[in-house]
Amino acid sequence: MKAVIVAAGRSSRLYPLTLNTPKPLLCVNGKSIVERSISNLRQNGIDEIGVVVGYLREQFFEVLKDKVEFIDNPQYDITNNMASLWHAKDFVGGDEFIYLHADIVYHPIILKNCLECVEDIIFMVDKKKCDKEDMKVKVSDNLFVESSKDIPLDEAYGEWIGIAKFSSKGGQALFDEMDKVMADGDIEVYDTHAFTRLAEQGRQMNICHTNELPWVEIDFAEELEKAKKICLSIEEKRGQK
Repeated sequence: MKAVIVAAGRSSRLYPLTLNTPKPLLCVNGKSIVERSISNLRQNGIDEIGVVVGYLREQFFEVLKDKVEFIDNPQYDITNNMASLWHAKDFVGGDEFIYLHADIVYHPIILKNCLECVEDIIFMVDKKKCDKEDMKVKVSDNLFVESSKDIPLDEAYGEWIGIAKFSSKGGQALFDEMDKVMADGDIEVYDTHAFTRLAEQGRQMNICHTNELPWVEIDFAEELEKAKKICLSIEEKRGQK
């Protein structure tokens, strides 16, 4: 299995912290956000890891060096994460893969649980009461129906946390759909736009719950502080074993 981490964006909501440092390279308790995901992947036996870069890409080269394969999104300043994932098509090469946003900090068991699911497409979802900024998810019979920030709060099942897994078959369907979206010129859309289009076509897409294990998507300074607390708690529990 391969892994794709999208890390190309400017992350302007975290300015000034990200004016000179890409968000995935911000340190959380002495280790960058993206390196934490890379460590989690390697601990689960995944060594073929592609990182899609754009904004301040040279810093990724310096920090990650030969730990990963770099994939360039040359239009990072006018596209969104769907285009970054689309650029990883050749790297994936028809294999099964796990897909991660580069700005999330999460309990390692969340990743382990995702990898243990056997369905063609799996989305990790935090079942919770959402707010307007969450990437909300609609679910029916434990199947993914739609994901968007625009889903009404009273219709949201929970939040997609930025981790998904695709079998070879599921991944091919996704890249075929993204080919169509890109050909139509919809280059600024979120990855969830392509996911929702697949669901609308009847593609079965399963969800797996985070089961209240801690995680955070880091968009604002207060979420960076939350990430530090999550990592500290995980590290303390490991030290007690």
